[in-house]
Amino acid sequence: MLLALDANLEIAGIDRRRSIPLSSFFKDYRRTALEPGEIITAIKIPKPLPAVTWFYKIAKRKLDDISTVAVAIAMDFDNTGRVTRARFAFGGVAAIPMRAIAAEQAVNGERWNQASADRVRAILERDLSPISDHRGSAEYRVAVASSLIGKFLWREAA
Repeated sequence: MLLALDANLEIAGIDRRRSIPLSSFFKDYRRTALEPGEIITAIKIPKPLPAVTWFYKIAKRKLDDISTVAVAIAMDFDNTGRVTRARFAFGGVAAIPMRAIAAEQAVNGERWNQASADRVRAILERDLSPISDHRGSAEYRVAVASSLIGKFLWREAA
C-alpha cells in the first residue's frame, strides 16, 4: 500500500540522515537500499491522500501468511471523472515489490472503465514476471493480479 501512496523513507545511520522514495528502496530479492548501520526512522506519506485506495491480499491462509499476490491501487479523478493520478503497486509478482508504471501512464487522462482496465491487464500480462513456488505458479499470479484489476473496476467504475 505504501508504494501506491508514493511513500518516502527517512533513513538514519551513524553519521548521516537521508530520505528516499519507497519505490527505490527495494533493489533485488532480499536486498534493499539500506547501507550497513542504517535503519528506517520514519515513513512519510504525502498529502493530499488519493481519492480512492484499495488493497487486496491473496494468500493461502487468512492470517500470518506471505502473500501470493498483493495489489494496492490508488487513484485520483478530475471533476469530469478522468484519472489524474493512478498507482498500481504489486507484491508477489516480481523479485521485489513493484509499481506498474506503464499501466499507470496508460490510464492517466482516461475514464476508469472496462477499456482502461483492459489496457492495464494487457500491460500486466506483459510486464509482470513472477516466480512459481508452493504458493502459486507464475501464470496463476498473473491471472490473480489481472482479476484484482477487474475487482477494482467493479468497485470504482464511473
